[in-house]
Amino acid sequence: MKIISTLVIAFFLLILVSCGNNHHKKPAPVKCSVVAYTASWCGPCKASYPLLIAIRAGGVSVRIVDIDTHREEARRAGITSVPTFIVKVGSESLRTHSIVAVQVFIHKGRK
Repeated sequence: MKIISTLVIAFFLLILVSCGNNHHKKPAPVKCSVVAYTASWCGPCKASYPLLIAIRAGGVSVRIVDIDTHREEARRAGITSVPTFIVKVGSESLRTHSIVAVQVFIHKGRK
């Protein structure tokens, strides 16, 4: 069941990311990346994994960092709670705790 829901989410995200006006010449792809600071004991972090996989399947660079394993990196990044997502789309960036905000930011940035 988990695999099916992940595939459905991935399919939905691919459609969402590729939406737009196809009548015009497509601009060069915008570089997108997500760094997700998570922890194995965090429920919302676990819930975000399928969406992060779907975002990765949509061509976005996704890096998942466990704050318990990489404490120093999390400290340098100023992480005080999880999940924390740092998203870059072109020259714009976003720091958020919401996976939905990540999806919206990527979608708007790719239009």
